[in-house]
This record gives sequence, structure tokens and C-alpha cells, in this order.
Amino acid sequence: EAELVVAVAVARGVVLAGMSPYQLLRRLLHLLATAALDDGFRLPPCPASAGTPGRVQFLDGTGTLDLFRFLSHTYLEYLQREAADSVAIIAAGAITGFNDVFPPRPRHALARFDLALRFPVPTIPAGAPPVASTTTNRVARVVARGLGNRARQVVSVTTPAPAGTGGCGAVVLFLQADSAHAGRRVDQGPPVDSGEARAFRALWGTRAEVRRFPDGSIVYAAVWGEHPDLGEIAGHLLRTHFAVAPANVRRTSTADLEEAAVNLAGPGAELTRVFDEIREMIGAADLPLFVRSVKCTAPALYGAVCPRFPNPPASAEAAAAAAAAAA
Repeated sequence: EAELVVAVAVARGVVLAGMSPYQLLRRLLHLLATAALDDGFRLPPCPASAGTPGRVQFLDGTGTLDLFRFLSHTYLEYLQREAADSVAIIAAGAITGFNDVFPPRPRHALARFDLALRFPVPTIPAGAPPVASTTTNRVARVVARGLGNRARQVVSVTTPAPAGTGGCGAVVLFLQADSAHAGRRVDQGPPVDSGEARAFRALWGTRAEVRRFPDGSIVYAAVWGEHPDLGEIAGHLLRTHFAVAPANVRRTSTADLEEAAVNLAGPGAELTRVFDEIREMIGAADLPLFVRSVKCTAPALYGAVCPRFPNPPASAEAAAAAAAAAA
């Protein structure tokens, strides 16, 4: 959704006429790195009161359409960290960091993770805390809480449902391991008579058990096998909190993450690859005229690379207003 960030930058006066490409890049990265996600984004003349409090949103000018409906808070937070790192590298003027910002062979951002778990969208119980305003956000928060420092990052995304069905198809949970802590066999919890014991039991479910440690302390703990696996731990949390059966969780290893990332982009990724090959062939051909650039104008290519999911109204009030207008 890079074009949406550009639209916000223009609306806020961050991007000005006459800026060089370098200045434009820095301004956009800085905007993305420092934006307050909880405040959301609004295109004028959208009123500040429009939308749903506590949810990351990108509202159109009327305030009735949420363009970020299928983007999770955790994914936007991840993009913010990446933008902040890029800003820091550029500000430091480190020539050696050029490839960190402009890699010669760019990979999809999600392909940098160690493990991906794909499963059907679970049902969130009624009365869920407001901080978990969407399914993918709540899943990522619960798993991140359980993994603790075992994982550097936990990011969730939603894939589209099959064409014509609408809604969401599946949740994909991306995990980046911290090698210094990922192999920990025991998650030591609070003493059995403490106020935190109930929350620990609620988090780990059947994995929470009473253990006596060499120092004499009697506490709750979650104990894992000889070689703990992030997928196993995350799978237990999914089963405990969201009733996701182990048979419905598909694991994707590091070697397959690139393909998984491409699949998230839809069939347009294959069209892009073919077009790039054609462009290289034209560039290498011995033609009588100099070819400065080759661009594709077919709408099928642009429409499929970043598929537009159906965007429901931004709030219940907006939905009622839209229905009234249609009638």
C-alpha cells in the first residue's frame, strides 16, 4: 500500500513540489517510521471523529471506507521498524549500509523470517479486549506473549479468500527466532500462591504445571522437550486460545518463505516475473533505436500484483449510512 502512504504525505504537506527523489524517499520513510498508528490515517476532508477507536485505519475522504481493513497492526509495526532502520542508515551516511536500504536483489520483507504458520481464520470470542480489535492482531499478541524473548518478532497477515467469496481466507503467522533464547526448555512462571498465577495458567492451559526448582521455589512452569520448537509452542497457544487444531496448521520453513511471500501477492507476481524477462530480452536485443525504458500498460498486471480486497465500511455507523444512501 505504498501509494496510500504517498497520498498521506501529500495531504499532510510532507511532500512538496520540487523535491529530489532522495528527499522524497527520506520524507516518506520518516513519515512511516514516526506515524502514530493508533491515530490512523485520514484523507481530507475525512472528519477526525470518523472510524473505530483503537484500530489501525486508513479512511478515505468520506470516512466510510477503511483501506487498511486487511492489514494487521503487527505488520504495520514491522514496517515501521524497517523504515526506522532505513532512516538511521541514511542519516548516518554509512556507504556500507547502502545495500541494506537498496538491496541489489530485494526479497519480500516476510521472507526474512524463520518460520511461518498458516491456518484458517479463527473465531474471536465475544467481549475480546479492545486492544485486539482484529483477529490477526489478537492472534499475534497472544503468540508473542507466550514466546516472549524466544522470538524477535511475531507478525501476522491475512490472506484473501478464494475469488468471489469475500472475507478472509487464512491467517499467516511469521516468526523470527532469537537464537539466544529459542532453545529454552522451561518457561518459569510465578509462585503458585501469587496473584499472577491465574494469568499464567490462563496463558498456557494444560502446559502449566507446578514445579519445584533447586533453589526451593515452587512455581508454575511450562516445560518443553529436549529441543523446543517455536512452531510447537505457537501451535499450543493457537489450540488453547483459538481452538485451531494442529491438523489445520501448515508449517512453512525458511526455504519456502520466499514462495509463501509471493503467494500472498496473488497471481500478479508471476505476471511481473514474465514481464521482467520480456523487458530484459528487449534491452539485450540489437535494435536500431535506443530503448530507454519498457513499461507495461495492461491493467491486468497492475490489478493483480496488489489485489484489492473488498473493503467493508469503517464502522457500524458508516455501514448504516451507506445502506441508507443505496436505498
